[in-house]
Amino acid sequence: MRSKPSTSKPDADLAKWCAALSTQAATDQVPAGWLRMSEIATLLGKSESHMAKLIRKSADQGRCETAMFRVQCGQRVLALRHYRLK
Repeated sequence: MRSKPSTSKPDADLAKWCAALSTQAATDQVPAGWLRMSEIATLLGKSESHMAKLIRKSADQGRCETAMFRVQCGQRVLALRHYRLK
């Protein structure tokens, strides 16, 4: 059985699609003092893989805090873990 064609105007459907797809996911305001692992690695001149081990150990020992923030990465919004010292 064939479906009936839409009775609304194609321009109205197009406008609805454009409005629905144009909204971007909300990003979080990252508070001062919170850094991503890549930023910490760059500041300290270490590789990200080495820094991941150091930060994980530091977090396990309770010397730093972790939190997830949604940030703009290119054209995507990603939830990335951020760190700060206690």
